[in-house]
Amino acid sequence: MQIPRQQMNSQEIVETTLKKHNCENSTLILGISGGSDSMYMLKILSEIAPKLNLKLIVAHVNHMLRGKESNADEKFVKMACDKLKIKCESIKIDVKKFQKSEKLNLESAARTKRYEFLRKIKQKYKAKFILLAHNATDNTETVLLNLIRGTSIRGLSGISELNGDILRPLLPFSKKEIEKFCKKENVKFRIDKTNSDTKLKRNFIRHKLIPQIEKLNPSFTQTTLKKSQYFKQAHEFLSNLAENWVNSNCKIEKHRITCDSKILAKEKGFLKKLIIENIYEKFNGSTLDLESTHIDELLKVINKNVGNKEKNIGKRIAVRKAKGKVMFSV
Repeated sequence: MQIPRQQMNSQEIVETTLKKHNCENSTLILGISGGSDSMYMLKILSEIAPKLNLKLIVAHVNHMLRGKESNADEKFVKMACDKLKIKCESIKIDVKKFQKSEKLNLESAARTKRYEFLRKIKQKYKAKFILLAHNATDNTETVLLNLIRGTSIRGLSGISELNGDILRPLLPFSKKEIEKFCKKENVKFRIDKTNSDTKLKRNFIRHKLIPQIEKLNPSFTQTTLKKSQYFKQAHEFLSNLAENWVNSNCKIEKHRITCDSKILAKEKGFLKKLIIENIYEKFNGSTLDLESTHIDELLKVINKNVGNKEKNIGKRIAVRKAKGKVMFSV
């Protein structure tokens, strides 16, 4: 019989999550930024580690975006690891330089290089999972941000507890809960002042929009977490339909996927959108940069009864219709 969350403390909830994903007797990489969420995750995992026989490796990325502040974050994390006698791997990455060279937005550039480093460390230590400290409030922000941008059902799925080799054990907790834990248990952490800049979309949602919504529904964050899990299940079911369609009806090559335009055009609009998502993900590894407006533009090419039409979505994917075929390529 499962114990209700209300009757468990935060350590028990995290321990239950780790056991659910068979983490006992394994090596785990902890992505630690120095902020309240990651430092609380570090504290809980360091306490759980002896009981579950875990080997913990901390990975810290200095994005070099905030000068001395970024260097101070790195030093802070290293000192915390020394105190806990936990191995710390860190790296300095010029994210702005990478952003310009790849023509990405700053958030995407930082995420790309951060995950690249985390997976390098995971491979080095043959770890089972990479643990990140995303919480329920992060999930709410992500869902709202996706909704505002114009998202598919995938965007309403929010942040997954487990996504491939990424595990998020703090997802059940809100930001307020984590900060309360830190204060009560005297967990020291660094404050990134840029998180207060409401000119940035995510910060505006965090500091302006969510507090207003919570006046109408104080449980909005937990409600969103539950509903996003529901949308995730629905999306997984529908994605399987799209995956099966692509595998059955398309010729899949390394840099090109070719479909019969008449067969594709006959499918219902919603399934066609899921098929495009599936193909985009095959080329790019995710659909993070794919918005509903992009899909609508591609559908115009697919649905038109003319040939030799081509549409590019940035530099990510191109669609060309010719000789009864629709060709997706990168």
